[in-house]
Amino acid sequence: MHTKARNKRSLWKILVTFCLLTTTFLQLNAQKKKVENALNNIDVTWQIEENGHNGKFQSLTSLELANKNKKALPATGWAIYFNFARMIVPGSATGADVQIDHVNGDLFKITPSANFQPLTAGKSFKVSFVSSDWVVNFTDAPTGFYIVSQGAEKGYSLNNVKAIPSTEPKQYLRFAGDKIGLITPQDIYQKNAAIKNIEEAQLPKIFPTPVGFLKKPTAFSICQPPQKLPLRRLLHRS
Repeated sequence: MHTKARNKRSLWKILVTFCLLTTTFLQLNAQKKKVENALNNIDVTWQIEENGHNGKFQSLTSLELANKNKKALPATGWAIYFNFARMIVPGSATGADVQIDHVNGDLFKITPSANFQPLTAGKSFKVSFVSSDWVVNFTDAPTGFYIVSQGAEKGYSLNNVKAIPSTEPKQYLRFAGDKIGLITPQDIYQKNAAIKNIEEAQLPKIFPTPVGFLKKPTAFSICQPPQKLPLRRLLHRS
């Protein structure tokens, strides 16, 4: 009898422990999902302000981040990482109480400064910064945005990112005296319209065309295994 009672109590302990562990796991998972939803719903907009900023071979661009979450972005404890092909001038970030630092390679991060206030739902901030060289359109835009909360194991992607098209000369001219200007789809269409078909008889048999070749009626495969030559024949050829 005593053995059966002990077994019954042990079974109840196992069931209670299992229920507690399951509840804890579900609570942690729900909390993790809550943190994710509170961070990753941020819209990012990039815009070119001007090339040749301050008369130098550099550009001024801006990032606007809008909080689409239901909760505020905290004043501290987060960082937004992104990739940018141009080197950002240290200390050039203006317009918002944040700073942009170089991590390594083309990776940078945005962090709140001491004066940053919580970004409430529906609000946004805009930060402008100076970078080396010129930028012209969306192909030069920063990419790979993700946000990391302090102490978190992973970051969350910011997928709603867009680049505002350049429309003014100061945005799409790379430097003073630039003759290229803005190339539009219409420009490409007009350029392609001048292309003329070449008759098949006039097409080169091999392209790129070698210095010379001899046409024969038979065929051969260019994927044949390489021919093995004795070392002395290779030395003789060289």
